[in-house]
Amino acid sequence: MSLLFPQFLELSRPVRPDKEEVPVYPHECRRQGKSYSAELRLNIRISLNGSPAGVFEISGGELPVMVLSKACNLSRISRNDYPKHGEEEREIANDASLAGEWRTNACVRSGARTVFRANIYSSPGSHISMETDRAYLWVLSIRAAMRILVRLKDDDYSSQTRALSYLGRLFRGRMHVSSGSTDEEAGVYLLKQFVAIHLDSFVDKYHLLCVDPALEVPKVLNFFLLITIHAFIQQSLLLLAPEIGSSMNYLLATGNLPPSVRANLSPQLGGQSTGLSVPADNVNFLRLAAQFRAIHRGAIFTDMRTTSVRRLLPEAWGFLCPVHTPDGAPCGLLNHLAEPVEAVCETPKQSSVDSLAEWLSTHKLRPVELSRQLSGVTEEQNALPVLLDGRLVGWCSSWTECMLLANELRDMKLNKSSSHVPYSLEIAAVPPTDVGSQYPGLFLFTGASRLLRPVKNVRNGPQNGADLIEWIGTFEQPYLDIAVTEKELEERSEEDRSHMELAPEAIFSFVAGLTPYQDFNQVAFAERGHH
Repeated sequence: MSLLFPQFLELSRPVRPDKEEVPVYPHECRRQGKSYSAELRLNIRISLNGSPAGVFEISGGELPVMVLSKACNLSRISRNDYPKHGEEEREIANDASLAGEWRTNACVRSGARTVFRANIYSSPGSHISMETDRAYLWVLSIRAAMRILVRLKDDDYSSQTRALSYLGRLFRGRMHVSSGSTDEEAGVYLLKQFVAIHLDSFVDKYHLLCVDPALEVPKVLNFFLLITIHAFIQQSLLLLAPEIGSSMNYLLATGNLPPSVRANLSPQLGGQSTGLSVPADNVNFLRLAAQFRAIHRGAIFTDMRTTSVRRLLPEAWGFLCPVHTPDGAPCGLLNHLAEPVEAVCETPKQSSVDSLAEWLSTHKLRPVELSRQLSGVTEEQNALPVLLDGRLVGWCSSWTECMLLANELRDMKLNKSSSHVPYSLEIAAVPPTDVGSQYPGLFLFTGASRLLRPVKNVRNGPQNGADLIEWIGTFEQPYLDIAVTEKELEERSEEDRSHMELAPEAIFSFVAGLTPYQDFNQVAFAERGHH
């Protein structure tokens, strides 16, 4: 039996076909109507019946190169030298040339993957199974998952080792695991890759499973965990390597996922398989720059005539511009970020997150106890969970203590000398209500791929608001009282004054904010009152 092990991939720089030492720049490809691409080289190690059979270097075809990436030749020269090669000094990255046409692509940061999970009811004796093409949906009891994650008893029924081996034996045929791996290792791989994938520790995964069903009803055993496991097609890399370049070119040219990978990759993109690449409109610099601050809610909604998906909801107010959207089918679906909005691109070091979690666990929080969580009982009926990046760190005994902790975290967040709380911490204190609403608790987020915008924190007095700029996120905004003007702030009681906008026009994108005299423009948006 022969096995293939890819050792490393290397993307060379764009060069001329006849002279490999002469670099090619994007402007040349644009004028000649060619793709700005480079060769992908792969080193494959082959093992025959357990013995090494050598390492072979093969070509993976031509891959499009993103402008200003490490593989782009422009990254080696100064911006002052860009005009010598037909480029502007303020050239923007994140676009690629395909047959002379510039394309803007939807990108995902490294490690950003999605596993769909839902809690479903199951009556005694019933069986649920669902299957789709190349993707399988499996049902696993939450009770069984908790027994596997943490060794509560050491008997034959609940032994963690036996349970892991049984789980791995059931699912290893649908996972990309080595044939030399044991059933126990396959079970560990499944729990790491498909159950609470944002957590590394099995104990933390266990705590989250205990809390998650409680978000709906306290009866843990009436719920089942739905785990999505995608089937991996194990084919020879030597046969697939020449198709890598053509698949990438197809993706950039059409914006659609290639049919061969659509079933596997589309679920990881939220079901999106079209509109992943659009032509870069370079009519002027403002139009080009605006495309890199655009958000599309999904191509699936373009054919729907309903207006519900086009509404600007409270959590999006101040983050998405209410006027900068095109006419026609994409109206309300293609939006642009407001001018002061920034995206969190870096995740704090794990040591910083652990330091914050340790500070929280020792700060008047009731500890996490396995036996008490298993039975769904807390020391007080009104106890609220405190979660940090989806990890349960403790319980607040009441809503009052929860708000006191949230306010203390905001004070530390505004204090630049504080080492525990980063400025990008999102503090969402969801209050308990008598009607159906979001589950109450204190939810804290420090990770990347979030939008933040600045507001004035006036909780300690409006006179200090100019110096206390707090960055808030989309999840916490609906639970904050943000005044737009000084008059609105004065109408509130002192105890209700918490935040205020930097300026009323901060809700617009940087392009919409530059539009003069909007009330006097004879355009469709002004006539319909969109201004």
